Amino acid sequence: MTADFSLSGGVALVTGAGSGIGRAIALGLADAGALVGCVDQVPGNVDATAAELLAAGSRAVPVVADVTDPDAMSAAVGQIESKSNGGGSSTSTSPASSCRARPRDRQ
Repeated sequence: MTADFSLSGGVALVTGAGSGIGRAIALGLADAGALVGCVDQVPGNVDATAAELLAAGSRAVPVVADVTDPDAMSAAVGQIESKSNGGGSSTSTSPASSCRARPRDRQ
């Protein structure tokens, strides 16, 4: 697949990256040049997606997290940011710490 646009130097966080549409989105964003934070609840799936991206020469960070848990997602963003900055401080113009979590009803 060849992307029609460039995300070179960019960072993307994809939830559900371990399978299905999330996996396809992660592959597409990586193909466009982004470092992809692959987030999923299933460790084997998210590791497989990240390994596929890395084997293709892309940059990927596998993270196991529950998207309904604000603390887990904050930690996930921190892991991805640290990899994208080489371990340095965040350069994000909208850091995760400034985002407000909205309560959701769990069904």
